[in-house]
Amino acid sequence: MAIAAEENSSKFDKFNITPTVYKTVNGQDIDLYTFVPKDISLDDGVAHPVIVHFHGGFLITGSAIYPDWCAQWFLDYALLHSAIIVAPNYRLLPESNGLDIMEDIRDFWAWTQTSLPGAVAPLKVDLNRIVAYGESAGGYLAIQTGLLGIKGVKALISAYGVFAMDLEWYNSPTFHPMGAPTLPVELLEAHLAAMKPGQIVSSAIPPERTPIVACGGQQGKLAAWLGDDDSLYPGRLLKKGTKSENDQDAPFLFSFAGREDTSVPCEETTTAVEAWKERFGDDKAYAVLESGDHGFDINATLETDWLAKGLEMVTKQWLG
Repeated sequence: MAIAAEENSSKFDKFNITPTVYKTVNGQDIDLYTFVPKDISLDDGVAHPVIVHFHGGFLITGSAIYPDWCAQWFLDYALLHSAIIVAPNYRLLPESNGLDIMEDIRDFWAWTQTSLPGAVAPLKVDLNRIVAYGESAGGYLAIQTGLLGIKGVKALISAYGVFAMDLEWYNSPTFHPMGAPTLPVELLEAHLAAMKPGQIVSSAIPPERTPIVACGGQQGKLAAWLGDDDSLYPGRLLKKGTKSENDQDAPFLFSFAGREDTSVPCEETTTAVEAWKERFGDDKAYAVLESGDHGFDINATLETDWLAKGLEMVTKQWLG
C-alpha cells in the first residue's frame, strides 16, 4: 500500500509505519496504523509494551497519521520505552453517530487483542501492558476505553479531553474553538445535503472539515450528532455504575489541560478526574492544569516538570 504524504512527516522518521484495515463498513475500509520504533531489533525476543493513540478532531475531523496534532513528547515516550504505537481511524460525525464510533472502538480493541501480535511478527507485544492516549476527542475515547474493561489497559492519558459533549459550551453560538469565527449556517446545510446514505468518513486531514466542527457547535448540533445514549457519556457511566471489587483493576487516569483552552473547557479535565477518583479511588487519577490554549503541550518535552510527574505515575502503572 502506498505511503501517504502525511505518513512521511519527519516527525515520524524514527518509526516504521504500517497501515492495516481492521474493519469494513458498507464496503468502505477503516484503517489503523502500527508505529514500530526503527531501533527495535526484530528478533530481540522482548515483549514490547503498547501505546494506543486516538486522534482528536471533535469526532468530526482528524486522522491517525496527521503529524501536526501529534505531540513530540508522546512519540519520545514511546521510543524511550521501546513501545509499539497502534493508532486507529474511526467513523466520524455527522455521517455516523456516537454509537457507530464506539462500535469501531470496540472492534479496534478486538483486533488489537487477536490480530496485533500477527501484524507485527516476528516482534512480540505485551498485551498486558497497554496505555490508551488521546488528545481532545481522542482523550474522550481514551476515557471511554477505560470504562470498557479492556484487558491489559493499565493507564489512560487524556490531553484536554472532551468529557461531556452535551455541555452548552459545545452547543452554542458562542462556540469559537481556537478563535474560529461565527460561520454561516449555509456552510453546514450544504455539507449535510451532500451526505449520501451509507457513506462513511473515517479520516480527514485538517483543515478539511474543521469548519463543520465550529459551525456544528454554533448551531447546537454536536450533542445531537453524537447521540444521547448513556454509554456515550463517561460521566453518566461513572455515576450509573455501582462500585465493585473489579474497580481495583480500573486503569490509572492522567488528564491535563490548558486553563485558557478555547475548544474544550479546562473544567472538563477536573470534572473527569474527580469523577474517576470518586468511582475508583483517589490514587486512580491525577489532573494538571497549565497555562495555555488547546494543544498547549505540543512543545512540551519529557523533561517538562508537570508532564514528567504525570508520566512517572503512568509508567509505574503501565510497566510496574
